[in-house]
Amino acid sequence: MKLAAVVLIALVAAVLINAVRGGEGFALVDVLPGMTSDRPGLYHFAGVVMLVIAIWGLLRMRRSGEDE
Repeated sequence: MKLAAVVLIALVAAVLINAVRGGEGFALVDVLPGMTSDRPGLYHFAGVVMLVIAIWGLLRMRRSGEDE
């Protein structure tokens, strides 16, 4: 579970650094799929798929840590 915490902290830090460095003003909620007023498209579907893969990977890391 420690590995999952490190991965999540690194991911959040990278997202925040990228948002600040970009200099563009937008709400961070807008980057989540389905939270914008745009019609859902391919990028929204890909975002949902990436979230599912991330959750699945974290669950697999948790299970592999329990085996040890």
